[in-house]
Amino acid sequence: MEPAQSHFFNLPELINLLASLLSKRDLSRLMQTSRQLHATCRPTFFREIDLVQEHKTLCDNKDGFYALVRNAESVQSLKLNPKSGKLYKAYAYILGVLQDTDNKPTTSALSSLHRPVLPGSCCHPYSDSDFLIGLRSTLQLSHRLSELHLHRVRIEQESWIHRLATTISEIVTLQTLHLTIFSGENIQGTIASTIFFSCPPLVRTLSIEVFKLHLATYRVPADTLQEEPLIRRDEPLHCLTDFTMAVNHRFQFLDIVSILEHCPELVSMNVPTIQPGDSLELALRILDLCPSLRNLSLHDCSDAYAEHVMFVIMIQMPKDSLRSCSYNSFREKSSVNSLATSIGWHFDSLRSVRLIECARIHPEQVQAILFNCPVLEVFVITEASDHELDISVGDLVEETWASTGLVELTLPVNIGTLENPRYQKRSHLTKEEREQVLLLEKLYHQLGSLIALRVLSLSVLMSADVLDMASNPLEFRDYTFPGLLVQGDDDDDEDGEDRWGCLQELARLQNLEVVRGSFNTKAWMPAGYEFEKRDVEFITAHWPRLRSIEFVLPSHYADVGGDNLGSHPYIVWLRRQLPHVKIVFFRDSPRSRLVDEIKGVDFD
Repeated sequence: MEPAQSHFFNLPELINLLASLLSKRDLSRLMQTSRQLHATCRPTFFREIDLVQEHKTLCDNKDGFYALVRNAESVQSLKLNPKSGKLYKAYAYILGVLQDTDNKPTTSALSSLHRPVLPGSCCHPYSDSDFLIGLRSTLQLSHRLSELHLHRVRIEQESWIHRLATTISEIVTLQTLHLTIFSGENIQGTIASTIFFSCPPLVRTLSIEVFKLHLATYRVPADTLQEEPLIRRDEPLHCLTDFTMAVNHRFQFLDIVSILEHCPELVSMNVPTIQPGDSLELALRILDLCPSLRNLSLHDCSDAYAEHVMFVIMIQMPKDSLRSCSYNSFREKSSVNSLATSIGWHFDSLRSVRLIECARIHPEQVQAILFNCPVLEVFVITEASDHELDISVGDLVEETWASTGLVELTLPVNIGTLENPRYQKRSHLTKEEREQVLLLEKLYHQLGSLIALRVLSLSVLMSADVLDMASNPLEFRDYTFPGLLVQGDDDDDEDGEDRWGCLQELARLQNLEVVRGSFNTKAWMPAGYEFEKRDVEFITAHWPRLRSIEFVLPSHYADVGGDNLGSHPYIVWLRRQLPHVKIVFFRDSPRSRLVDEIKGVDFD
């Protein structure tokens, strides 16, 4: 009878199924245990390549280069990120690999991968047209590629657009494409349409962002590419459901129509920048071409006409058909109530609202969304640096929220004049502070009913005149939401000597994964009123899925490198109880909001 162990190793499909459930780090360790496991799991390991998060070591040594090139045929998802820095150069070397007659990397090409500097790539590793040549030849090796992210691709000539478009058209298995391109202003208007009409028919998600090259870096290039005849695809993209076209260029109405005519199944769309005209006619035409449209976004709300077009589209859609809307740099106009009007048409269907870097929104608009959207799952407001937001605790608890199914909640809140009640006995609170504490407790009770919540991010709104960190008693308050990570005692003592906190209100949030804007570990806390063992025990017992939690930590508790993390005793104990959780520390510098990511992987 064959031993169970031998039988297991003879089932590569089962091994790879189990391997797909492991993190890349754990999978790498597993592959190092035996040659057989290494060979069996190799296709799974190289299926998704992210040169930013998980595969930095692939570009740190020559063996990593060899492995990545040799296993190019296994790659199904390839991601590069603008933050990858030196990894751009590293990957650019790989993209320049020459192939022999058998379409395999040659030994001489592999040995040249560690050239110290790629010509023309000191600041912009994609600045040379040689990159586009290498890109095409290398992606031809990855015949299973279904997802491709390319960022900061530099396009200086129209022939370079054709080279990139031709490369994309040849990836017949491609389903997801994200491009961030920097180009000369004279060719920005042609890039998006050229790329769009070159996409293979299986593409489901397409994102094209085009930015203008900085004048200091732009030069009139000597074109080194032979322009090839570009094959334009005229058939509709029946699989395309998600399309983002964010270009710093005003398109003509007919240009947009010619693209959307090929998107009959579109569900999600970023509203493009369009030459001003008849907004109603444009909205009706878009909805006629894309009858399945359910999700709208606006890349930049500074374009007043594009914002207006988006509002008109929302109003012209069938009632309660909009599922999500997202705005960047939203600034509500005091004289126009377009957001409330357009969203109000879809209260019963709206599942997601994101206002990123919001500069101004009236509290009544926030109330309208929270109090009237019964199926809302995502509600995110982040403040712009020049914001004029004033969303108070009283505004948020004036009525019961319509949805108990929120999964992600990010809110900046004005907590009034309340200073540090999270560390005070109730008897020490003024009448005004007691009233504010009651409102906070009501808000925590509301949050405690959101049993599906996975991401909770609460921040305290502060005006510029309060941010004098050197002398103001509200020091660090903007990073800390009162009572969030402190349990309160029962208020049965007539003298009010109990500890104030609201952590116990969040006991039902069993699905919570990320907690942000959370807690200040300032050293001057009164003894017995700081983050302590019973709070750690509560978090461990009630938030079993927690993956990331945020603290404000004075610099003497953790050095810049993050090596001395053990100075605060109960944070140490928290890390021991939940070793898989990433602990995020904000430094106590008033000018720095940098995050020290200590453990784990971002939820986002």
